[in-house]
Order: sequence, then C-alpha cells, then structure tokens
Amino acid sequence: MTQLRGQSEPAWSPNPLRIGTTIKMRTEGKPDVKLMVSAIVSKRDALSREIFVLLTAHSSMSKYSIGDQCYLVRSQGKRNEPLGKLVDPQKVLGGRAKELGFHLLEIDNAPLFPDQTETTHRVSTTKNFHDDIWSGGSFKVRRINDIARVLADRSSKGNRRPVYRNAKGRVCGDVYDVQISEQDGVYKFSYCGLVSRGRGRPLAETHSLGAPVISQSGALSAIIVGTAETETVVYPIEEILKSAPIEFLTFGDDWPKIRVID
Repeated sequence: MTQLRGQSEPAWSPNPLRIGTTIKMRTEGKPDVKLMVSAIVSKRDALSREIFVLLTAHSSMSKYSIGDQCYLVRSQGKRNEPLGKLVDPQKVLGGRAKELGFHLLEIDNAPLFPDQTETTHRVSTTKNFHDDIWSGGSFKVRRINDIARVLADRSSKGNRRPVYRNAKGRVCGDVYDVQISEQDGVYKFSYCGLVSRGRGRPLAETHSLGAPVISQSGALSAIIVGTAETETVVYPIEEILKSAPIEFLTFGDDWPKIRVID
C-alpha cells in the first residue's frame, strides 16, 4: 500500500537523520565536517538489511578515509553519538560512485537507532524523469527540509526554532555529460535536470548542495548537485538506480510529505 507520511512540519524529531538536513560529523583526530543527508538506502534483496546514509559534503573530506568510525556532533550539553563507519560508495552505488561525489556511511550499532530495520519505510521514487519533463505537463518538484531562517519562539522563553521554507520549483530542462568542480575534485554526471523557481531564481542556494527534491505526488525525484546560471542542477534518482540495486528509505519525519511504500 502507498501512503503519504510527514504531511505537516514536525514540531520535534527524535531522529537527526532526516533526509535533506545538514549534520556535523567527526572522527578521532580529524576536523569536524558538515554534510547533507541526501538519502538513506539499503541493498535490495539483501539477506541482512544493512542501512547506509548517502551524504554530500559541505566541508572538505580529504582527511577522512574509508573505515573511519564517525560520530554525530550534537548541540552543546549533549554527548556526541556514534553513527557508524565510512564505506566505499562503490560497495552500494556501483562502479561510477566515486565520480558522483557522494559519501556513504553504514549505520552500525548506533544508540540513536536501536533497530534500524523496524523504523525505516521504503520511499517511492520518480520513474521516467526525462519523459516527465517533455510530456507537455509541468514537472514540479519541492525541496525537502529546507531551513530558510530561524525565528524566535516566544513560548519557549527566547529559545529559537528552525522554520522551514521548502521552496517549490519546476524542472525546465535537462543536460547531458555534466562536470561540476567541488573542493575535493571534479564530479561527473551523465544526465541532470535543470530546476527553476521562475524569474531567474534557482530552487536552492549553496547551502542546499546534496538536498533531495520530491515530485508533486511525493516521490523522491532527484538530488541537488550544483547550479548553472539561474537554474539548480539536480541528479535524478532514476540515474542512480540504473547501476545500483538499492532501495531508498526514510526514518520518518521528513517534511514536506514523502510517499512511502508499505
């Protein structure tokens, strides 16, 4: 059965790994890094359900290595929590994984997730991305968990809370053989979509690198990988699935609504 989950903005989430949010991570003896949670995935038909977090770096990862045990850096007064270890992206995403610039973290005995398999739901993904653009309709997408600004919440005696914008955009074109320069190298994408909010406005700013976008129906559609003049460049989920037998998951509380498959 197909359902829509997370139809209203969560007031509070016990789970820090909502897709589309930025986390701070560290490992022993190396500088803290900021990363975007782009997706949560597992291998399809695996005997043991391993859970992986697909991450896009907002800081240089040059000092991090495969096998590093990583910790979630939490707010002041809270203990950092173990998340898992970095693994080779090719293990899950296939041979071209390194060209895409994604990092992969295997959730392993993390106290925040005592039973990962029971708390995840499969996410519906967009099919026929190219055809949806040129089929004569309007292929609209929406950014997930975009923290636009922070406002004072009077009821909490001056504490501040995040407010989400979740800007809407329209896929207005596509492009082949994309190369994007980032701080740790040049990444290559065989095919990308171009998203605009209209009036020369991209869907998202630089802080949204790696953020997922969903379709009007709530299906996971693409991941933001860069900008091109007045458009946002997105890499379709469908392209990842061509070489990777994986399932996309959610721990819940992603906002706006995401269609899940039970």
